[in-house]
Amino acid sequence: MFMFRSLFLIVLLLIASFGVLQAQNTDSCGLLADTILESAQEACGDVGTNEVCHAKSPVNLMLPDGVSADFESGERMDLSAVSSLSTRDAEADENLGIAIANAQMNLSDDAVQMVLFGDVTMTNLVEVLDAPLTTLTAKNVAGYPVNLRDGAGTNFNVVGTMDEDAELTIDGRNEGADWFRVQTDDGIAWVYLSLVSIDGDARELTVLDSPYTAPMQNFILSAPIDETSCNVATSGLLMQYTGDSTAQIGVNGVDIKFSDATLLLQATPSETLNIQVINGDVVVTSQNTERTATIGELVTVGIDENLIATAPPSIDGDYDFANIAGAPIPLLNDNTLMCVAGIGYGDEAVSVYGGPSDEYGLIQSIENTGHYGVLGYAENEDELWWKVETGRSQSWVPQASVRTAGICSAVEVADIPALVTNTQSTGDSNVSFVPPLQSVWQAESGVDVLTGDCSNSAPLAVCSHLAAVIPVGDGSIQWRGQEPVPYTLQSTGLNSFYSEGRNFQNNGNISLNLTFVSATQWNLTYSTIYDNAPDCTHTFYYTGTPRW
Repeated sequence: MFMFRSLFLIVLLLIASFGVLQAQNTDSCGLLADTILESAQEACGDVGTNEVCHAKSPVNLMLPDGVSADFESGERMDLSAVSSLSTRDAEADENLGIAIANAQMNLSDDAVQMVLFGDVTMTNLVEVLDAPLTTLTAKNVAGYPVNLRDGAGTNFNVVGTMDEDAELTIDGRNEGADWFRVQTDDGIAWVYLSLVSIDGDARELTVLDSPYTAPMQNFILSAPIDETSCNVATSGLLMQYTGDSTAQIGVNGVDIKFSDATLLLQATPSETLNIQVINGDVVVTSQNTERTATIGELVTVGIDENLIATAPPSIDGDYDFANIAGAPIPLLNDNTLMCVAGIGYGDEAVSVYGGPSDEYGLIQSIENTGHYGVLGYAENEDELWWKVETGRSQSWVPQASVRTAGICSAVEVADIPALVTNTQSTGDSNVSFVPPLQSVWQAESGVDVLTGDCSNSAPLAVCSHLAAVIPVGDGSIQWRGQEPVPYTLQSTGLNSFYSEGRNFQNNGNISLNLTFVSATQWNLTYSTIYDNAPDCTHTFYYTGTPRW
């Protein structure tokens, strides 16, 4: 299944009414209801730095002295005064809350926006300092660019360099006072004592044994996935930072670094911490292993019953649309999130057609493991359809059959493709050999022809098999061999058809070029480039003869 990659960003403007677009999924399902988002935005639309705001009941705070306090709608509190924050009331699980916070983290002039929704608890692990950190200036005196590391020691990774004669602000030191923490445009780093000169008394600097020093920069997150409510996940932590610096955050023993990105985090005890990259890139480090994930991908980290990481991070392909469908994305400050379509947990698969009608022919199916950018909409015979991005020229789904996330009011009307049929021509020089109805053929294949760098690939074996050819109303055809769903091939000329995109195993890119050479034979060139061998092409040359 082709996963839409070039997605994401358009928020802040709440999903407003838009005429025909409102015929999309309109159930007032928990956090998806517009009225809830509107009231939350009104209550907490201007949260200050290092503040948390109660956007929707219930919200509960635990203060450092162990006192628990309910949080009234619209009320704000300094994050440094909060030891834990929960959007769940133990006696009212059916009434889940929303809280919005701006945490400065390691950012000097900006903050990370956080939106907690559903059954979520954040427990602060940072011992907040009573006073601001003392800062001094360090100058490179080594005579050459020196390495900056992500910890106080040469065993830590190099994260940048300090140019010759450059000056940086330092705000802390290690216990031995031989490493200093510096502030850079990309976040915090560490530099060795002998490579720099200090403009003051280094003994005045605070001893820092952790990279996390700001309120809620390091915390334990509990946000279990609930697939039972409205067939979408209804708990999680949205995090967004759109600046040029690098935000560094610790979650459940996992280090997360990102800039200009939007993430959705969920954590289920004894299972996994899930990090879904809605936009941008993220670097995740756990158990001394670093992974970089990009837009549309899911990072998982195994965690124990106490929610602490026990495994290195793993990139598990694309995240499920159902996990973001329940998130209150319109509450984020960024306003460029694209409209995305998919289905929820438990929803039945939805058919994708070559146009806004089942007369155009079936292309593939949408399952909850996919997410698809919405490119346009159209009305056909009083039914509303989305045009979605699947990697094929035309892909349409009924609006009533799918869910959406993002700002779908910005979607524009799309042109409806012409509905045509293949017909037998009567002129000898212009004869169409395409059968007018579905037909079944005997497909004989030769050997696998390997081209390119195939040193790590072995030829594949394909047996003779039956294949169906199905004419489609828009002039294309569908070819179905051994795959569970047919491929749709577009006409490139009389008796010639072509298709390219992802294969239905979603482990490679394919191209199919089929030509009818007579009423009783077609030839097909079927090429595949697999993801695990991107420089090697597998090509089979089929010949088809009619069976019935």
